[in-house]
Formats: sequence, C-alpha cells, structure tokens
Amino acid sequence: MALALLALGQPEAGAAQVVPPDSTTPPAAPTPPPPPPPGDTVASLQVVTRSRAPVEAMAIVFPLGSGSDPEGAPGATALLARALERELARRFHGESVLVGSVVEPGRTTLTLAAPQERLESVWSTAREVLETPLPEATVEAARGDLLGPLRFERGAPVRLFELEFDRLLLGVTHPWARPSQGTEAGLASVTVDMLREMQGRWIRLGEARMAVVGPESEEGVARLIGHRDEPAVGPSPETPPSVAVDGQGARLVLEREVVNAWVAVAWPVASGTPRTALEFTAHVLTELLAPPLSDPGLFSLTARVDDLPDGPVLRVVAAVQPGGAAGWEERILGAVRALGEQPPPEDFLALFRRRFAAQVLLRESFPEAEAARRAADLARTGEGRDMAAELQLLGGRELSVVVAALGPPRILLYGPPESAAGR
Repeated sequence: MALALLALGQPEAGAAQVVPPDSTTPPAAPTPPPPPPPGDTVASLQVVTRSRAPVEAMAIVFPLGSGSDPEGAPGATALLARALERELARRFHGESVLVGSVVEPGRTTLTLAAPQERLESVWSTAREVLETPLPEATVEAARGDLLGPLRFERGAPVRLFELEFDRLLLGVTHPWARPSQGTEAGLASVTVDMLREMQGRWIRLGEARMAVVGPESEEGVARLIGHRDEPAVGPSPETPPSVAVDGQGARLVLEREVVNAWVAVAWPVASGTPRTALEFTAHVLTELLAPPLSDPGLFSLTARVDDLPDGPVLRVVAAVQPGGAAGWEERILGAVRALGEQPPPEDFLALFRRRFAAQVLLRESFPEAEAARRAADLARTGEGRDMAAELQLLGGRELSVVVAALGPPRILLYGPPESAAGR
C-alpha cells in the first residue's frame, strides 16, 4: 500500500490568489460536476455514508484476476495491479491519499482513500491513470517490487504446499491454480506492450463494481461517478469448473523432506449459503481448533472462505509438527461433524459471536477495508451486506445450515514421511 503525505508550504510565485468577494455581490454557488457519460459509468455502485469517517474510501473491483494471466506469463495481472498502484501513488505524491491493490484468482481490487474535499480531484486523477497506458518506467519499477519477494521465497515449502492444494481443489491445469503472485520466469516474460493490452481490455470502468464509504452523500457520489446497477456476473465463460464440486472427495498424501508438516481440508459449499454465516463458521472452527492454550504441536491454523469458479469453499489449513498431520486431519474433520450434530452451548456461541463481531468491526473501522468488502459483495452477488445487522442473527441454527451445505472434502497431507501415515 502506498501513502502520499500532504505537502505544506507557501504558494508558488505567480500562483493564483484567493480574493474575497465584493461585499455587495453574493458568492456564486459551487457548480456541481457534470454527470459522467453513460459509457464511463461503473457497472454497479454502492455508497455508504459515514458522517464521522475520517476519509472518503473507494474500492473498485475489476473482473480480472491471476486466473486471466496469459498462457506462459503467470504474474501478469499482479504486475498490472502493482503498476497501477505505483502510478497512482506517483500521481498523488505530496498529497494525503492512500492507494492499495489486491489480486485474487477471479478479480483485482484497487482502493483509494482521501479527505472528503479531495474526492472529485482524486477520482478525476484515478480515472485518468486507469484509462492511460502505463509508463514503461512504472512497469519496470513494479516488476522489481514483485521479483524481490519471489526470489526471497524461492523454494519455500509453504508456497509449494499451497500450490499443491490449489491444484487438488481446482485441477492441475486450471488457470485459477496458478500462484497469484506469479513466478520469476512469468514476470520476466511480460512485456510492456502485453501489459498495456491487458489494461485496455480489462481495466474498464464499464465492467467494474465499486463501493464508496465515507462522509459524502449518496447523491454526491452518484453524481460524480455514475452507475448502471447491472447484476453481478460470474467468472468468464471460458473459465473451466473446478474439480472440487464433482461430488467426490479426495485425499492426497505428498511426502516431502521439509521441517514441518501441513494438513489442509476444503469443503465445497452449496450455492445460496449465507456468506456471513459461512464466515462465522470459519471463525468458530478456529476458536474450537486453536484456542489460546492450544496443542504445542500446532504451529498455526487458519479457517477461511475462498471463492472458486463454481462457488465458495470452506478451507482449514494447519501447520503442525512432523508426525502430527494425520492426527490433525481427524481433529479438523471431527470438529465439523460435531458442529453439524450439536452446536456449542449458547454461552460459548455468544462468546464466539462477540469475538467474530469485534474482528469484523475492527477490520471495517478502516473505510477502505469496508469499501473493498462491499465491492467484492457486489461483484459476487450484485448486493452488499449490512454486516452490523447480520452479525446479530448468528447462532447455532446458522452453523447447522452451513454444515448441512458442505460437500465431500478434499484433503492434502504434506510433509516428512513420518507425518504422512495413512489412516
């Protein structure tokens, strides 16, 4: 994320000066910006007015992800996003504007945050950057940004494990199974002309979903940005389905000479399952499997919801001591079975709900984070969620609904031979 700070100083010589109006002449009302041409409006827009928000935050989701990388060039989308972020930061240098980007397999999100009074000028500059071919110097600087971490992590076991699990869920040749950050060879193969072609094809406001959170009114934002309220669309028609929804579970054991072991379990989720209840289920699993005084053989455990071309999956990943992967596989599967049979007691559920709500509200206290989540909701379903309201409705029934919607799991055990003993 790039941050440009406001430069303070005296007016430059020759700069226009503000002259008080004549006392007999009433000041003219400010002229609102003209509405954008229809072809330049975003596909859908959600505006949330937060009168006390410190900044106006914008999140723009484009239907371009690492799954759209050209053949033989993994990392092209990551390079494009990083170059756009760098160019925006360069243009906003000396101003109080936050810029960020995130690349996922099926979408790319750009975020901007600035003072409310700068909204119009920031949006004007952002549109210009998005619609203008990227400078070569910016592309090369972005390439260096991405190559550094890849070289540092070259051969890292955790990255190889993640790649194998994505292949187990999606299929070995599936485009969404490519590493979102790309590869050294892939990044090196991306030319400036190739990146500009991708920018012209994919970075188009007419196909973007956008959310704005801040003190500006809905009318003011809509007048500035414009929108058509198109329904959400799924992945590109040429995106193949994943193998995780074939109705068949799978279990793969890969023996590797590494210092610890990993176990990963993912369940496909039936379409229409409430997203907030699904995210709450992931939180509850984390609470049950990795409490504050957890097993010393557990190094880390995460449970989260990911989007595949066919819909969401509930994913649990644990890093454990060698020899412990099979045991943790049983614990993870058992925890999900137990949730379906008998939810936790109400006092524990109330505690889990409060902690989950605290995490969500803390994260979305940053307006750009709330805007990014809302824009992703628009891209996914065409509607935004009111998290404050939905958090109050979570309980044992919602957990049971989610567990009933889970399909057969896909499981990967990865690590030293002694940790991969079959059940």
